[in-house]
Amino acid sequence: MDRRRFLLTALVGALAAPLAARAQTGEKMWRIGHIFTGTWGSSWPAFVDGLSRHGWVEGKNIIFEHREFVQSASNAFTAANVKTVEELVRLNVAVIVLVGGSTAQFVQKVTRTVPIVTLSAAELAASGIVASVARPGGNITGVQSYSTDLQGRRLQILKQLVPSLTRAVVLRRGAWHAGILGAYRQAADDGARQFGVRLRYVWFQNPEELPRLFAEMVSERDTALLTWNDPGMGLYIREVVELAARHRLPIMAESSDWVTSGALVAYAPSNNEMYRQAATHVDHILRGATAGDLPVGQPTIFELAINLKTAKALGLTIPPSLLLRADQVIE
Repeated sequence: MDRRRFLLTALVGALAAPLAARAQTGEKMWRIGHIFTGTWGSSWPAFVDGLSRHGWVEGKNIIFEHREFVQSASNAFTAANVKTVEELVRLNVAVIVLVGGSTAQFVQKVTRTVPIVTLSAAELAASGIVASVARPGGNITGVQSYSTDLQGRRLQILKQLVPSLTRAVVLRRGAWHAGILGAYRQAADDGARQFGVRLRYVWFQNPEELPRLFAEMVSERDTALLTWNDPGMGLYIREVVELAARHRLPIMAESSDWVTSGALVAYAPSNNEMYRQAATHVDHILRGATAGDLPVGQPTIFELAINLKTAKALGLTIPPSLLLRADQVIE
């Protein structure tokens, strides 16, 4: 037997052994579909850990079926993604986990029988994706990142970092559901009035628009930038951060990934906590619960990240009280 055939035989044997062992014990193997866009995200291990705390271990009683969704430049999901969902349905997955309400809604158009759990999403009820937070109905549930006072707290922190702040831009990409956008804007406007800040809302679709939009921010005398997460925004972190640095605009973001890339500050729900909450939803479903009966999880832990290097470049002094509160400080 040549070396190649020997290695192939050994590999098949190694894979078959655990399957044979499971067949002997009679333990059922559940398939969990995982849809992602671009990357799995740094919090995926938290989800896997959350499942293990409930006794669900990959290779022992669960198998992950990872599938990537492809987004077009217009921020719309393509027909190829329909086939991806159909493939997961044919594999008889017990549940599909994913990020984003719009992604969940897209998957629901393909299957209304397979439970769908959001690892994180915006406001699911205001968008009409679920009937209510307490009783979602249908086959979608999970965890949402929206908190009614989050926008006010973000503006309060930004005002502490930039005491002279009176005008700021909220930057987003792609079309949002009117319900979600309305809820976010109402919360942001309430916070802005409280802290004496005038907000402008700016939308872009293609990265080529960004230089012009930043030039407008300068001409409008905007002195800070708030970014709102959406399915396409994360694709352009580098471009937005570089333009903000060039125009000396501090960024308050909704994800620590932005701070790692050079944004000044981020304040947001803990992704790790949300992913672990979502694991509890999946546990209930694997044990027989109906997705529509499981209340949507709410964020309870919020994290503050600060980039000291960016603060120095902008000539800003970070108050000691904020440094003490920070969960992540990048020097």
